[in-house]
Amino acid sequence: MDNNIKDDQIEALETLADYIPKLIGGIDTVKAELRGERKPDTDEYLKMVIDGINWVLGIVNGCMSLFEEYHIVFDKEKANDYSAGFSKAYGTGNDAAIADAMDADVMPMIRLIQTTADEALDASR
Repeated sequence: MDNNIKDDQIEALETLADYIPKLIGGIDTVKAELRGERKPDTDEYLKMVIDGINWVLGIVNGCMSLFEEYHIVFDKEKANDYSAGFSKAYGTGNDAAIADAMDADVMPMIRLIQTTADEALDASR
């Protein structure tokens, strides 16, 4: 693999590793709002969290060749299942269902991504 691409992927994973705790904090906040502490900007905040999740997924997709080089398996099928579960709940528009899907689908997906990213960063050192 081209060293420039590899360096860019490693840098992206480092940025992702720094961002994930912030994303988890945002997920926790929006879940609380969806479960009864709704505020006027909850929908906007939820969209920002979803944008963050999509950004994380984009980084993962852009780093697949790095994972392959380091023989790190990212379970795309499991990630897709988590994503589909959340999308289904989001489509209902039901706040409680969306919050529950964040617990059941989004958080496990984020942990899967975090573990994979950590493995790749460890292998790159």
